[in-house]
Amino acid sequence: AAAEADLADLREGASRGEIESARARVLAAEEDYDLYRFYSTDHTERVAAAAELSLAREALADLLEGASESELDAAEAAVLSAEEALADLLEGASESELDAAEAAVLSAEEALADLLEGASESELDEAEAEVQAALEALDAIENPSEADRMAARAELANAKEALEDLLEGPTPAEIELAEAAVLAADDALADLMAGHSSEEIEALEASVASAEASVASAEADLAELGAGQNSLIVMYGSTPVYRTMKVGSSGEDVRQLEENLAELGHGDEDGFTVDGVFDEATGEAVRGWQAAGGQDPDGMVGVADILFVAGPVRVGSWSQGIEVGQQLASGTALATLTVIQAPVDGQMSTTQRVIASVPLSDRDLVSEGIIVNVELPDDTDIAGTLTSINPSPVLDEQTGENAVEVTILLAEPASEVWIGATVDVEITETLIEDALVVPATALLALVEGGYALEVVAVDGSLRLIGVETGLFVDGDVEVRSPELSAGMSVVVPR
Repeated sequence: AAAEADLADLREGASRGEIESARARVLAAEEDYDLYRFYSTDHTERVAAAAELSLAREALADLLEGASESELDAAEAAVLSAEEALADLLEGASESELDAAEAAVLSAEEALADLLEGASESELDEAEAEVQAALEALDAIENPSEADRMAARAELANAKEALEDLLEGPTPAEIELAEAAVLAADDALADLMAGHSSEEIEALEASVASAEASVASAEADLAELGAGQNSLIVMYGSTPVYRTMKVGSSGEDVRQLEENLAELGHGDEDGFTVDGVFDEATGEAVRGWQAAGGQDPDGMVGVADILFVAGPVRVGSWSQGIEVGQQLASGTALATLTVIQAPVDGQMSTTQRVIASVPLSDRDLVSEGIIVNVELPDDTDIAGTLTSINPSPVLDEQTGENAVEVTILLAEPASEVWIGATVDVEITETLIEDALVVPATALLALVEGGYALEVVAVDGSLRLIGVETGLFVDGDVEVRSPELSAGMSVVVPR
């Protein structure tokens, strides 16, 4: 009945009384809006009056237009649905529906009975046994017996001995002993060849073969140990080696490598250019340089292969007590490297750089080659170029957060008084192109949700325009609406 009444109301349309009431509401809203617009200084009252006028006009327009085709269709569908529901109720439930309901009742009663009875004796016993086994396992871990400790110590000792044996390898004395055994076996064989039985000769030949195999094994071990002692080659460059440079790499470190290869005469390959890009031609030049130096020509250069220094250096004497074949602890100094203050090609050049920490969360904002601004303690600004990014995050001791270290080369040298001083680095990035921006305080929160701006028309009148908000930065906000354009005036509360 209610659905049919709603349908009848929609078909009849608004009554004369409803239309007159809506018109009266519009007239009252217009008077209030003019009053607040010209005589009130309260921004909130003016916005409320404008909103009321807009709602009154929309309500009058809806009454004058009458019900739309879609509203009539929806009302008719509601009537049909109500009639079908009534028919279903008058017919009663089907046999299958009754069976399903009875099955649900039986299942619920059985579940209730199981809960009221509680767990069975066997289930309780099984659960108690599992708890006891878990407690015993936990006690074995937290309180190991003396036998367990002794077994662990023995395994640790055996592992350490095996590791030490592998690290030490054959000593020169062991190799000399094996070589002496070969010589002795050869002499004995020669003596036997003079006149001994075939059995004795075969036994001595087997002894010689065993001794030769021992020598070959010892020499192989010695060669393997010798292969692990790689030399570090010094090249000119101000950017340190922090990665393995290979085909596909690019940056200032690659450019430095290419410059050194060209100076060393390995830049004659077709297509080789000093451009900071490690391509196939650079790889061929690296392989040629490696082959000439007796290295493995794999075409890659890493931190264990070369050391970049800013100028000429001199390698000092070896540290006292260092002998060939000695196993050294990590970090042991072998020799000192001293920078020689000498001009290159008759000119002295100085390149200043800044090491800065960028929060790990802002890693995507930086890339090699971007231009940054460096502000010195005296508020002087100097442009700089970000030349390298350390791929391994470090802990920033000042903030306690993970950060990425970047190297910045200054476009012009700063005063020597600021060397070692703390500076500020500004990195500017364009996040949104051609954005429309207004003060955030100009946004008006709408009752139905969202935001609007109060825009001043050419004739001085005001109207509300709904907007979508974007990025908020320093008190401003990006707004989007097809009705907005650059240069429009908006109302900003004081």
